[in-house]
Amino acid sequence: MVHNFVIFRLHRYRKVYKWSDDQLDQMRDEVVALKLDKSLDDIADGCREDGCLNMFQLWEKVGSIMKAGKACYSTIKCLALLLLVTPHSNAQSERIFSMVNKNLRADRSCLDKDTTLNSIMIIKT
Repeated sequence: MVHNFVIFRLHRYRKVYKWSDDQLDQMRDEVVALKLDKSLDDIADGCREDGCLNMFQLWEKVGSIMKAGKACYSTIKCLALLLLVTPHSNAQSERIFSMVNKNLRADRSCLDKDTTLNSIMIIKT
């Protein structure tokens, strides 16, 4: 299940992060190898705090796994960290648009957008 999720995300964010075909192939290979890696459960157990899994700590440890002197999952670690910091909704931007629309009404059309409206938005946010 995680495998399919990660592959879906690879294709979804491919253009955003400008990954080459070689990078995508390497990430796919790392996802498959990680799925088969039995040490992941032990790493996950070591990344629990108060019963919750610390995802940043988990992916830092996964990215540091070495085999034959080479990092095995460095590319997939970068992908995971990007996914962890990617907003999962656009609610915050929608709130800001809503605030702008409430402040920039027809009866307030003489507000200077660069100074007055900007100042109002800074105070409200």
